[in-house]
Amino acid sequence: MQSEHDPLTGVANRRRLEHLAEGWLQDRTFEHLAVFMIDVDYFKPFNDNYGHVAGDKALKAVAAKLDALFQYKSEVVARFGGEEFCIVIASSMPIDCDEVTSRIHFGINELQIEHAHSTVSDYLTVSIGGLYSIGSKKNSYANLVRLADKELYQAKQSGRNRSSVMEMITSEESSQTDESE
Repeated sequence: MQSEHDPLTGVANRRRLEHLAEGWLQDRTFEHLAVFMIDVDYFKPFNDNYGHVAGDKALKAVAAKLDALFQYKSEVVARFGGEEFCIVIASSMPIDCDEVTSRIHFGINELQIEHAHSTVSDYLTVSIGGLYSIGSKKNSYANLVRLADKELYQAKQSGRNRSSVMEMITSEESSQTDESE
């Protein structure tokens, strides 16, 4: 049997994330689904200057903080690969994405992990891309992740230590985009 947890950080891995998200997409009680892609800013310079042991320690701290912030059964934190994490939240009620991204930024800032080789802060920061889907039954998990990843790219392009979230309404209405810091 293959593991469903990342061996370094202990949070879920991509396999577990995909399994849970696909189930939530089929569950009619979850009309609202949000996917957040989180990338540790300037992680390569962090690793290069502080070493891989410090890099692993930082990833474990980020994973533990994210895991502590999202504890409901309908929330899952996963290491997506390298210095990238993904959070999926399923709900029968609307999801306040600004609150979620603020909670993530505040939580990572609380860690106060020194990062003298970052151009945006003296401490480790993250960029966040999100996709909030209402009526997500017609969507696939892979498509939602792809769209959240595009938003992550936007957040990184606009200066890092930022968030960009897109709202998608799947019921024949047009989608709208909301970008926030």
